[in-house]
Amino acid sequence: MIGKIYLVKTSEDKVVPALCISIQKSGNLLAAQIRTANKQDAMAAQMKEEPTRKKQKNKTPVKKPNTIYIGKPNGLRDPSAVMVLKVHQVEPNNVIKELAHLSDDMVQSVIQLRKQLLTHQRLHEEMHIVKRKIELAKFNNENYTPLEIRLDHILKELGYGYGGRNKREKGYLNYREVPTNGIVKIYLGGR
Repeated sequence: MIGKIYLVKTSEDKVVPALCISIQKSGNLLAAQIRTANKQDAMAAQMKEEPTRKKQKNKTPVKKPNTIYIGKPNGLRDPSAVMVLKVHQVEPNNVIKELAHLSDDMVQSVIQLRKQLLTHQRLHEEMHIVKRKIELAKFNNENYTPLEIRLDHILKELGYGYGGRNKREKGYLNYREVPTNGIVKIYLGGR
């Protein structure tokens, strides 16, 4: 059943084509929805196949795709793309009919991209939570060094460059540091 494209009835009572990517212990199918491919999907698939050339100047950043172009397998009318993040849990009695079959390599690439995108989303959510905790710790004048270390690990896992947490090396930019040398002047205002 894994790797076959079915016409399924979703929990919202819509009938959509979907690729079966796994079978759960309860017997339900995990199916990624399929849509008609557009020019961008076909171009993204072509770009993956072509060898990379020198980086061009003024090139717009490429958004990470959340679809995989599967072409036109026998049984489908149009070239199609699998929406990796739009996954439905389908009971076996809600499978209407089998439309086509995909190769194991294509199914593995769909599963791998899904895991990668879900991990990426989870890390982004954790990064925002850690940033909020760091701000609260700054306001409460608490030690937040472990949180900054965790934030650095998350940024490395997400693939961002080292953002330079070098404000630790600069003096007096960390809220919990107090100037200890010299006279501390207090200005009371006035002219």
